[in-house]
Amino acid sequence: MRRRIESAHFVLTCTRYNVEYLRGFLPRQDWDKIHLVYHGIDLAAFPQGDSFADFPLGENADLPLILSVGRLVPKKGMRDLVTACHLLHSRGVAFRCVIIGEGPLRQELETHIAELGLTAMVTLPGAMAHDRLLAFYGQATVFALAPHVTEDGDRDGIPNVLAEAMAAGTPVVSTAVSGIPELIEDGRTGLLVPPRDPVVLADTLERLLADAPLRRRLAAASRGKIEERFECWETAKALRTLFVQSVQP
Repeated sequence: MRRRIESAHFVLTCTRYNVEYLRGFLPRQDWDKIHLVYHGIDLAAFPQGDSFADFPLGENADLPLILSVGRLVPKKGMRDLVTACHLLHSRGVAFRCVIIGEGPLRQELETHIAELGLTAMVTLPGAMAHDRLLAFYGQATVFALAPHVTEDGDRDGIPNVLAEAMAAGTPVVSTAVSGIPELIEDGRTGLLVPPRDPVVLADTLERLLADAPLRRRLAAASRGKIEERFECWETAKALRTLFVQSVQP
């Protein structure tokens, strides 16, 4: 990595967390090569207001919807989310949860859901085309993702689905891992919980499901955060500037 960065005109990374990580092992003279450019979201795909097409959600469609999207792999924390759903159910909280995505943990998650008696309220519809996913963002009461750092060090940066949910005006709950706190400012643009803690995750989801004014406040601020720092045309301009500067004599 050091050799590649030494030969590069510039280096891009998509989180401030990664900037600090790279500076941790690079000589100081290479620090100025590292540039932060966040993922870009096309806000035209996420119109504000009630402009999302209705999408049939099957049984319990009148219940609050907890939505999660991601590959079914360990670092995404889907098992913690399922456990949190079990805690919510045991407390008598009415909800339904849809976890969209595919991956090697699917069978394990299905077994976990069945063992906890959640098959009527937690569903795994598999992978989904983006246009269909947009309807779920628009109808979700809360978006939840619980990433953690795995034993081999694998972790997320800033999951794009969090930014998409925020662009759609859906209040988000996630974990304070890697670059996620750069997107979600706890209590302002979303709510953050510790990783690998289904109890606190359940507490936070229960709070958000019960507090409509809080959901509205977080949703409005989160959309503003995307417009300010994660709009794709602005991030593209930043990238273009770096390319232009790199070819100037």
